[in-house]
Parts: sequence; structure tokens; C-alpha cells
Amino acid sequence: MLCANCGKRPAAEYTKNKGGKTLKLYLCPSCYELLYSEKREEADLFSSYLNGIGGERKRKCPVCDTTLGEFKSTGLLGCAYCYTAFREELTPTIYYIQGATRYKGEPPKVNAEEAYDTALRRERLKAEFDRAVRSGDSARAEALKAEIIELNRFLDGSGGVK
Repeated sequence: MLCANCGKRPAAEYTKNKGGKTLKLYLCPSCYELLYSEKREEADLFSSYLNGIGGERKRKCPVCDTTLGEFKSTGLLGCAYCYTAFREELTPTIYYIQGATRYKGEPPKVNAEEAYDTALRRERLKAEFDRAVRSGDSARAEALKAEIIELNRFLDGSGGVK
């Protein structure tokens, strides 16, 4: 990832606290020093991005009630739906910071919904495995262990069959 400020050098992750919330900054060391040196401690990279966001500050996300004004002051959204609720205001900022508004990385190895269902199934099987071990049913425990291992492979993306 490139520096969010200059867009030229590789970025490092820096953490800043603002308003009781933690913000992550992706800057090269030169820009971090320039923006956050002791004499410029008041400078805030996110504020410079967020100050340009238009829109009514009192507008709220219908899911979590985070306002656009809260986002502008903290740089943090309240939930995943905020991206939809404030899409028009967020798109230019996301593009400026990331250089794109669409994900360009490697696709997930498994579907999130499928992975969630599989993880729940694995947890139920683990409980059943523990009961089988406690009751001394080694054949059932062995079969459950094999099924749990297969589910783990699926969740790790290493080819297990669901």
C-alpha cells in the first residue's frame, strides 16, 4: 500500500487516538514526520480529508444512528451499513485514500455465509466430540474428529470438502 498523503512511497501503519477512538493511518515515514512532528502535533491527516466532505452533518445511518458529523469528527463509521448510507460523501474520500473504490485484492477463499455456517457446524461437532470422549465412545469420537479436521481444512481454504 502506498502512502495516503504523498501516494509515492510505501506506507507503514500508524495508530493515533482521537476523541477516545483509535484511528489507523497509512503513511510513509517522511509524511508521518511532516504531519505529526512535535511542532505539528495538532495536524490531523484524517481531518484534512474529512473537512472536504459535504452533506448534512445531522444525517444519520438508519442502522446504527451514526451521524455524518460524527464521522467527520472521528473518521470512524458506526457499522457496515454506514458505507451505504453515506456512500455519496464517502466515495471521493475512499478513492483519495486508497486510490480506488473497488476491492482489487485476492478474492476470499470461501464464501462468508458458507464459512459462518461451517464454523457453527464445527462448533456443534466439537461439543459432540467432547461428549463422545467423556462417554468413552471412541469410535464416534474418531469419526467426529475426522469431520472436524475436514471442516477446518475447508475454513482454512486448503481444499476440504464441506
